[in-house]
Amino acid sequence: MVELPKGLRTTLVQALDEYFEDLDDTSDRAAVTEFIIESIELAAEETDSVDGDILGQLQESTESDVSLVEQIEESLNKLNEFTGEEIVELLEQLCEIEWLGSDDDGDELTAGFFGEGTDYDLDD
Repeated sequence: MVELPKGLRTTLVQALDEYFEDLDDTSDRAAVTEFIIESIELAAEETDSVDGDILGQLQESTESDVSLVEQIEESLNKLNEFTGEEIVELLEQLCEIEWLGSDDDGDELTAGFFGEGTDYDLDD
């Protein structure tokens, strides 16, 4: 399991949404995957609260021999639309992520544990 700050999730969703707004052609899955990977790294740097290699940590949490990049690219074929939220939910399905931080009310929040095969929606 990888514990990540909820702020990283928010930053990642926003960056991906901006990218997809300007994207005309989503058929190049390799290019989209590359941007997702870069966005994960940049979001981790911006929030400055992730120790070590975030991609390595996420890869380990997948418990798969297939690289995270390959898993993301393959999973993109299953999505109907590309939004920041959809991509983050995809990451939550591929990796075991626990989002830590505060919700809008200021209450301490552990936003959930997402393992492969789970289908939780915390926005409700």
